[in-house]
Amino acid sequence: MKKATILLLFALFSACSIPQENLEVETSSTPLDLGEGTYSGKFYQTYPGQSTLEFAEVSLGFFNGHFSGTSDIALYPALCEGTYSRPHEYLIEFQNACFFTANFDWSLIIDGRYQVKYEKDAIHLVQKMSNGFENHFIITKD
Repeated sequence: MKKATILLLFALFSACSIPQENLEVETSSTPLDLGEGTYSGKFYQTYPGQSTLEFAEVSLGFFNGHFSGTSDIALYPALCEGTYSRPHEYLIEFQNACFFTANFDWSLIIDGRYQVKYEKDAIHLVQKMSNGFENHFIITKD
């Protein structure tokens, strides 16, 4: 009975998380410098069956391994502050340090791994989730 309870708890916790292991690293584009500074641009989220996109104006700052951000739409995305690392030139990993209430979609919190794509003069950050949702930031340095 104890093993069955542990297995059930493990299954519940596994089902509640959104793994980001399906992140593919694209290396065909020429990297721009995602260096320290303030970036501004747009955010949008896509999901299966979606017919329209909602865009938010965002600002992200990167300084000494820390980030902070703002959006013109409350909690879309949920930007605050935290740390980031660059495990690869085509990846960025965010660790959000803020507390959020449960009254919105937590897939909108900037946290976890994002693919870094370089498109012309813009940097495109993409987070792909196992449920088909994708978070997109298209930003340029101010």
